[in-house]
Amino acid sequence: MNDSTFHAVVDTLEKLIHDLQLTPSEVREAAMYACVRVESRRTVPMPVPFDANSEALRRRPDQEPR
Repeated sequence: MNDSTFHAVVDTLEKLIHDLQLTPSEVREAAMYACVRVESRRTVPMPVPFDANSEALRRRPDQEPR
């Protein structure tokens, strides 16, 4: 994320915090929930690296599993 995008996100959050009178905990919970929702809609799951011997670490996301 570049600086201008980050700045826009912060400005938007600040306005929402003020307008909706959100607490820091509510903002954190809402941000995490939004991330979970976005991740759950991914069409191609991201490989989870396990360890140095894991196939997930050696395989690129665009490659089919063996």
